[in-house]
Amino acid sequence: MDFTGILNDQMRGFYRSKYQYKGKERNMAVTQFESVDARRCFPCWDEPAFKAKFKLTLEVPSELVALSNMPVANATFAGPIKTVRYHESPPMSTYLVAIVVGLFEYVEGMTTKGTRVRVYTQTGKSNQGKFALDVGVKSLNLYEE
Repeated sequence: MDFTGILNDQMRGFYRSKYQYKGKERNMAVTQFESVDARRCFPCWDEPAFKAKFKLTLEVPSELVALSNMPVANATFAGPIKTVRYHESPPMSTYLVAIVVGLFEYVEGMTTKGTRVRVYTQTGKSNQGKFALDVGVKSLNLYEE
């Protein structure tokens, strides 16, 4: 199914958030679907008890980072537009679907069993993600034992 949603300014559904980068105001697109706001982004049975698999494709400006719940299956570039396709998710409620698009960088670590962990931050603020990365890696190390 093809569907085009609306990027709103209401801090619900799929919305625009503003931040400062190099002294200029920038926008990022983010989701906040809990518990019944996914329907603001795409047609769905937006109830926590209903679960579905999601296989998302995002078309974004090439210079931006597009994040979602699943790893990237592939990305293609056509001039100023990048199309990012993600692997299919396990069955989950719509309020768990996450989409974030903006200028980001990340810090990365590995668990003792080789699982890669990343924490994304606004560009220029990756040092602020180091504590979260440390906690994430340590938590996964406990889980993986």
